[in-house]
Amino acid sequence: MKHVILVICRIFPDVNMTRMNTWNEFLDRYCCPYLLEPTEPLFRRVGNMFITELIAEFGTDHFYNCDTFNEMVPQSEDLVYLRNVGAAIFEAISYVDPQAIWLLQGWLFVNEATFWNQNRVQAFVTSVPLGRMIVLDLQSELIPQYGRLDSYFGQPFIWCMLHNFGGTLGLYGAAENINSGIFNARSMNGSTMVGIGLTPEGINQNYVVYDLVLDLTWRTEPVNLTLWFSSYVHRRYGHTTADVDKAWQFLKSGVYNFTGLRRVRGKYIICRRPTLRLKPWYWYNTTELKLAWDGFVNAASELGSSPLFQHDLVDVTRQALQVLGDGLYTQIVRGFQKKNLPFYQENVDMFLQLLEDINEILGTNKQFLLGVWLNNAKRRATYSVERIIYEFNARNQITLWGPLGEIRDYATKQWSGVVSDYYYPRWELFFDFLHLSLITKTPFNQTHFAIRVFETVEEPFTLDNSSYPDAPQAILPHMNNLPVSTTSDEAQTAAAKAVAQRLLNRKAALFIIKVNKTISHDNKDTFQVVKDTATGKVNITGSSGVSACWGLHHYLKHYCNCHISWDGDQLLLPEELPDISISVSALDLYRYYQNVVTTSYSFVWWDWNRWQREIDWMALNGINMALAFTGQEAIWERVYLKLNLTQKDIEEHFCGPAFLAWCRMGNIRGWGGPLLSDWHLNSLQLQHSILQSMRDLGILTILPAFAGHVPKAFKSPYLLEPKEPLFRRLGNMFINELIAEFGTDHFYNCDTFNEMVPQSQGLVYLRNVGAAIFEAISDVDPQAIWLLQGWLFVNQASFWNRDRVQAFVTSVPLGRMIVLDLQSELNPQYSRLDSYFGQPFIWCMLHNFGGTLGLYGAAENINSGIFNARSMNGSTMTGIGLTPEGINQNYVVFSSYAIRRYGHTTTDVDKAWQFLKSGVYNFTDLHRVDGQYIICLRPTLHFKPWYWYNTTELKLAWDGFVNAASELGSSPLFQHDLVDVTRQALQVLGDGLYTQIVRGFQKKNLPFYQENVDMFLQLLEDINEILGTNKQFLLGVWLNSAKRRATYSVERIIYEFNARNQITLWGPLGEIRDYATKQWSGNSVEVARRLHSFWRNSSVWSELNTEIEIKNCKEDLEPHSILVLLLVPQALNLFVCCGVILV
Repeated sequence: MKHVILVICRIFPDVNMTRMNTWNEFLDRYCCPYLLEPTEPLFRRVGNMFITELIAEFGTDHFYNCDTFNEMVPQSEDLVYLRNVGAAIFEAISYVDPQAIWLLQGWLFVNEATFWNQNRVQAFVTSVPLGRMIVLDLQSELIPQYGRLDSYFGQPFIWCMLHNFGGTLGLYGAAENINSGIFNARSMNGSTMVGIGLTPEGINQNYVVYDLVLDLTWRTEPVNLTLWFSSYVHRRYGHTTADVDKAWQFLKSGVYNFTGLRRVRGKYIICRRPTLRLKPWYWYNTTELKLAWDGFVNAASELGSSPLFQHDLVDVTRQALQVLGDGLYTQIVRGFQKKNLPFYQENVDMFLQLLEDINEILGTNKQFLLGVWLNNAKRRATYSVERIIYEFNARNQITLWGPLGEIRDYATKQWSGVVSDYYYPRWELFFDFLHLSLITKTPFNQTHFAIRVFETVEEPFTLDNSSYPDAPQAILPHMNNLPVSTTSDEAQTAAAKAVAQRLLNRKAALFIIKVNKTISHDNKDTFQVVKDTATGKVNITGSSGVSACWGLHHYLKHYCNCHISWDGDQLLLPEELPDISISVSALDLYRYYQNVVTTSYSFVWWDWNRWQREIDWMALNGINMALAFTGQEAIWERVYLKLNLTQKDIEEHFCGPAFLAWCRMGNIRGWGGPLLSDWHLNSLQLQHSILQSMRDLGILTILPAFAGHVPKAFKSPYLLEPKEPLFRRLGNMFINELIAEFGTDHFYNCDTFNEMVPQSQGLVYLRNVGAAIFEAISDVDPQAIWLLQGWLFVNQASFWNRDRVQAFVTSVPLGRMIVLDLQSELNPQYSRLDSYFGQPFIWCMLHNFGGTLGLYGAAENINSGIFNARSMNGSTMTGIGLTPEGINQNYVVFSSYAIRRYGHTTTDVDKAWQFLKSGVYNFTDLHRVDGQYIICLRPTLHFKPWYWYNTTELKLAWDGFVNAASELGSSPLFQHDLVDVTRQALQVLGDGLYTQIVRGFQKKNLPFYQENVDMFLQLLEDINEILGTNKQFLLGVWLNSAKRRATYSVERIIYEFNARNQITLWGPLGEIRDYATKQWSGNSVEVARRLHSFWRNSSVWSELNTEIEIKNCKEDLEPHSILVLLLVPQALNLFVCCGVILV
């Protein structure tokens, strides 16, 4: 093409150029091209130069495409002009390549059919010697041109299926037209057809019609579409079922049987800028679509392991829900027009919920993730400025498509991320406009809405750079004065309401929340929940923001069967809120949260959004005391610089982000560093947000204090002696800087001897150390309370006898220290240490080491231990705490359960949880459970598989989950748990295979050894595959979170190294290798194997000390619309296959 830029007009002012017509109303800045007149010598010169350069770089096969008049009308209707243009284009090519053939995309003859009559087309295409042009008849399946244009007057043409505009999504095709059209075109009189082509504007949608076209290329007559579709299903999924076969027949006769001329662009109502004038339109019977959807769901029990079936189930679900969206939109418009506010609002709520559901469903399959598109764009960049440009391009094309939305929504995509962050806020704003119109009785102004939605939703989305995923939680006298929050009732009320709004969105309006400190007794959190039968709303009053949120969660949890967790939420409220009138007061003063190392194992890479979610979760669970450790290295840097340390001294001291917890406690220094200035700056900003949010809710924040550990530059590389004046000076300086930056709630954590033994056993020494630590804090803050994490008394119990503990903890005035009894569920210390000799303590569940994964808990101990600790003689227990080293595992131990977690329950899943309760969650031993299963450890010949539970019960629990999937499969939390139980079961199988491998090696039986090695390696692939179906088990989430904390490339390298090292070697040489191991999916394993057939005849189970035999078992897996769980039935056959024996 000879479209040239304006600069040529300046360089060649006398050249004859024509300004082409405006395209889709783009502004002059971006439009319109100039066309060199074919009579101009410059025309050929530019064309020759381009082709010469092109061939020099790439070589040639002698075919060249050129589309001069794409959706633009030539400046002249004159036949000579059109002939000259065509000839000039071809000559500019053939002059350089005498064998050249021009491939012309014939869209111009469709799009501007009124201009391109027979004579003009003939003049244009015959300007090229016959056989030296091939025309792509671009939309032959619906609007063929070869017939009216006499086979392009002798030029060869290719029958093409256009099918798609803009790469939009939506089930659609013209199967009948395709099946007949190809053969009609080939056989018509004088046909010059030379081929068949696929010419969609975008791919990755409706593969069935593309497969049909490709299949017909070698056939001599049309196919029987009924049989062909059945065959397609079998090929696509590996086998078929009656349900899915019927489903595809409904699709064949419905969505894939379009025969009209209307352009189908996939622009469904939910994807379009809202107006009151949208008209739903279908060429198919929507009842048949619903029946097809039913068929897919019913087929999931047998086909759910197929990734292609999973894709299609999401796609059909998306189509069906969009149709439902059309119906809700119609109801909304009707309610608005009739001014029926309750009817209008009811349908608005359902429409917005539908968008959330669609986004959730799309988020279960990689093909429907916005993150894939955006991350692909950014990966093409070398420099940061390129990444910004490419991401803007990617975002703009699928939304505004132009600076002002010139062809807005043309390339719309129903992707997870687009639905939630673009379509949803557009519709929400539209409904706000309509609602205001109804209540003020003023007309709705579409123009005002259009301006607002562009300014607040559409354009900001294109300019945003948020990341998206790309791969589918009796008091003694001196205890009466322990601190409580002093934040005002008004501030806490606002904060609690904000939590409810973030959690429930519009349904938050059903709850009237306020804070009134006067309802509390003895400063213990109290909430009152009462339903107003007149309004139907629920009134919640709390003595603090936390207690108000706690009351809300209590009602949602125990009256509405809802569930809120790290893994996700289940918030299906009943249509009518249950009646309630209760008042609840806490039995203890505090509910505490965090281990000092949780910041490194779980929180290290979090941004503010993730922190806000966690703080909301804390409040909803009544947590009113938590660590706030972020940003402390920036404070220490200021202190060290004031003491004349160099920047190099400081950089050599600080560890990398993933290892800061142990640098703070003096265990290590420098590993994984350095910390760059941007980390300090970002951490300070983040800490301010964390503290503000916690304090607004009434959560008491615990800041760090000086423990005595200093950099090497002090020439005292271990622990400053408490008698040293520098000890107090350093402590004072740090607390002063800390309070000046962050303020204080008067709680400070300090752990001087974390997994380290004091240098002296002397009681005076220990008393002096304790006193020095506290004085370094209380000099600055006279109200200070020291929060001591009591792990040292467990980890070094042989050192910390009663006398030494008493000397250490009573060096602080009673009531000015609170001890976290860190592993109360298994190794409580409060009893042997006489309630810490009068100091208040918090009963804590440690539960987890290193953030490792593995089903495990001590439910019975928990259920009795809390009450025993509170009621024992002389108890100073003042709270309950959660102190896991890492979160995002075994949420059942941190909450309670099945009907709330999934929205409803089944007999199968109830039984499954009972087996888990009495098995994996009933640990009562003292053996540390680290989640370090054999498959996760560096191999040796000396491992001994060990279980505290009957593995038969684990297998039966797994059976129950799979059998329950037909009813619970749509629940994301059920999907998570099914993957987690599957992972546990397969790891047990790995133990058995390992035992066989060692036996084969020791007996020198190479065939037996190799057979089990092959199965073991296959098992690892299968575990990786299953874990890859759920976001909670993806390595990429951890690594990408780390990299997102970086500003510069060097930081990204450091942070990714930190993230990788912590979960593997944990140190330069693997000093505590595999301590924080994670069973995460580390890559995209191709889902090609059928686990069922592979494991059917496994004999490994005999190694597991069989107690029962399972025969002829059949899974009943029938999930609804979300697909995470669908890989699991394959893996179930590792346990459940004909004749296989289990523990």
